Amino acid sequence: SISSGAMAAALEERVAPQLPDEFRPAFLAAVRGEDGGDAESRIRSMPARYVPAMAPKKRGAVLLGDSLNQRHPLTGGGMTVAIRDAELFAAELSRAGGPAAGAPAVDAAYARFLEGRKGYSSTINVLANALHAVFSAPGGDATRQDLRTACFDYLALGGASAAGPVGLLSGLTPKPFILAAHFFMVAIYGVRQLLLPNFGPAGITRVYRLMQVACAIIMPMLQSEKTTVLSLWPVRAVIRAVFPYDGVL
Repeated sequence: SISSGAMAAALEERVAPQLPDEFRPAFLAAVRGEDGGDAESRIRSMPARYVPAMAPKKRGAVLLGDSLNQRHPLTGGGMTVAIRDAELFAAELSRAGGPAAGAPAVDAAYARFLEGRKGYSSTINVLANALHAVFSAPGGDATRQDLRTACFDYLALGGASAAGPVGLLSGLTPKPFILAAHFFMVAIYGVRQLLLPNFGPAGITRVYRLMQVACAIIMPMLQSEKTTVLSLWPVRAVIRAVFPYDGVL
């Protein structure tokens, strides 16, 4: 934590050696509080927020990238979304005849852009937030740790198990349903890893809890994005009946 000095120590021992020589002295001075103030007050944590895409209410305002919607920075998806946004909006604006075509044409181009971006933006949004939920497993939560281990082991399989998630991370596979499929494949892989050596009531309970936590992580995100069949209420009702996930996390 920051108050215990562990954060300052990590910054000094792990981060500082990776910085260019020109930056390192100033970085160390700031971490140690040598440039004024104590180190504890200089190190701040910044909360990561999820902001769904909403069209600006003011006519003529065009928002792209993080100004339009935000996701957890874990995967670096903000830059990917911003580049794709710029590319798509430029194409739609050109199709409309450019800015000189008039406000109605630009409004229509922006509406097409908002609709067209849903595939890649929702994929990267859900992926970033879901991975953060998996990798930030609390120390005392064995089920979240099981899911995190399953994720690493699944990626280590290579082939489609690695290429699929990489395509999603890079924005080259803007398919939310493929993302959901890989997420549940990770969970099912975890089920296999847990159940084979521990078949019995305790193993089955552990597996059920893993699937419940997996649903608790991804289902609210898919519901918010509304880009896959899993966001439909009949599907959610069935999944909730089998794996009640409300309030699990």
